[in-house]
Amino acid sequence: MLYALRDPELRFDELERATGGRSKTVSDALDVLSENDLITRRTEEAAPIAVYYRLTEKGETLVSRLDDVSQWAVEWMDAVDDPDDFRRRLR
Repeated sequence: MLYALRDPELRFDELERATGGRSKTVSDALDVLSENDLITRRTEEAAPIAVYYRLTEKGETLVSRLDDVSQWAVEWMDAVDDPDDFRRRLR
């Protein structure tokens, strides 16, 4: 979900599609990310009401660190039996 939020702002339904998650799962994850100051939530009151999510500076820093770990893993993938499976699990 953090990787999906790299886009400037996403609505709830866009996050559902991007992550393939169910509504409750996405909602719970967003609550946890918000409680930990990794994302912000903005509500647009004009009809139809829309809620937008974006990474905070703290969230952007975390994603950057996760990118570093992902890159490290890819560089050392030769030691993995099934590199394609390993790559999928990183995302």
